[in-house]
Order: sequence, then structure tokens, then C-alpha cells
Amino acid sequence: MKAWWRNRSPREQWTLGAGALALVVITLWLGLIDPLTLAARRAEARLAAARELDLWMVRVAEEAERRRAAGQPVGELATVASLSGLVSASTAEAGFGHTLKRVVPEENGAVRLWFEGAPFDELLTWLVRMHEIHGVRATAVQVSREPRLEGLVRATLTLEPPGAPSRLGMAATPAAGRPGG
Repeated sequence: MKAWWRNRSPREQWTLGAGALALVVITLWLGLIDPLTLAARRAEARLAAARELDLWMVRVAEEAERRRAAGQPVGELATVASLSGLVSASTAEAGFGHTLKRVVPEENGAVRLWFEGAPFDELLTWLVRMHEIHGVRATAVQVSREPRLEGLVRATLTLEPPGAPSRLGMAATPAAGRPGG
């Protein structure tokens, strides 16, 4: 190997050395630095989702105390809080929690979600898993393509917890139960 290296001209030696250094840098980047950076970004997204969930839970707990003191029912708040927590945790676990920009509670324990820059395929897979595993239903879905970003979308979803009365009405009933069906 040394004889082969000595038989190279100084210009070839410099070029091969620079190529080897570039190969080492690229290997380090792709094998170590990039995965660590990606893991750190995911951890930051999970932390942000957990902080948001914590703030939400504090607000729900305060509202529950206020309702208890006034003698009002509190059960609906627990459903909304648990659905919000499930959404935050499951989007973070799926790796796109950072794209969840807003969660707003609605009536009947439903929550409305706003995503920006969410990967379309992962969002649909997540929705299907939420329904299959947790029984959560999407009652409203609005999706638009992110400009100049292939495969990413903006989405507004309304999710209902399992057991909530459906707001879909007749559209959710089988055709066999309707006249002419």
C-alpha cells in the first residue's frame, strides 16, 4: 500500500487525501450527526407537545374545580382532556407532533386540530390507527397541499372520542335503512 501511495504524484496524493477526508466527513454526518440531530428535533417536538398538554391539563383541572364548586357536571371535561392528551402523545410518537399547531376543544368532547407541514401519508395512517386502536372518529377533515413542499399538507380535523354521539347524522347510517336504499 505504501509503495502504491509513493508511486502517486503529489497532485494525486492530495486529491486522494481530500477525497478520503470528504468521505470521512460525509460518513460521520450521515451516520452520526444527522441521526442525532433528527432525534433531538423529535425530542424537542415531544417536549413541546408535553408542555402544551400540561398547560391544557392545568386549564381543564381549573375548569373542573370551577364546575364542581358551581355544582355543574365535569365528565365532559375529562373526555376532552384525555382526547387532547391522546392526540398530543400519539402525534409525537408518530414523529410529526411538531406539525400539530393548535388543539381546540369543541362540544361533546370533540377536539379540532390544525396541522401545518404534516406528511400526508403519516397523517392518514395516524387517523386510521386512532380509529382502529382508540375508537376516535374524524367527523370533519379539510386537507390542502403545502405549496412547494411535496407530500406535506395543511389539515384541519375534528375528532370525536369513542362513545360520543355522532354529529354525522344520516350520512353515517347504512343505505339499507333509508328509503330507496
